[in-house]
Amino acid sequence: MKGIAMASSRQPARAPTASGEGAEIKNYVLGERIGQDELALIYRARHQTLDRDVHIHVLRRSGWIAVSRFQLAAKLGARVQHPHLLPVLDAGHDEQYGYYMVTPPVDAQRLQQLLEKGPLPPPQAIRIFAQIGQALDALHRQGIIHRDVQPENILVTSDGVAYLTGLSLAATADGPDL
Repeated sequence: MKGIAMASSRQPARAPTASGEGAEIKNYVLGERIGQDELALIYRARHQTLDRDVHIHVLRRSGWIAVSRFQLAAKLGARVQHPHLLPVLDAGHDEQYGYYMVTPPVDAQRLQQLLEKGPLPPPQAIRIFAQIGQALDALHRQGIIHRDVQPENILVTSDGVAYLTGLSLAATADGPDL
């Protein structure tokens, strides 16, 4: 609960501009905004020191529940490693822009976007669901229940690799129920 108390005492942060380009968050320079999810705006970015591309998710809400959920997603994404879970490389708080988390750049579409184009071919659907099932098994082995498996939280690359995201509603034995 210590993180929650700290989160609520901070002033609401400003989100980067609509394009985000050129803004700096710690060691990262933001590029274009490439999307958003329930909690965050997502930008292409570059780590200045390591000279590598990343994606930065900047929390777009300031309430203690949103901050706590965002921090939980970052913590679990960094803790559980599996080829079909989108890993978290870094996370923190920037005085100007607020809470952020960093993931590797993945050139993928949300499963929801693919389904809007029509039904998936059965072999592709089976491959995606098998990969997501493996990711869920890895979470369950560590006592984590995802609780938000839906097409919006599954990324699929053009070569058929699927990644499970959206750990902000996850339940753990040692964590709060948010």
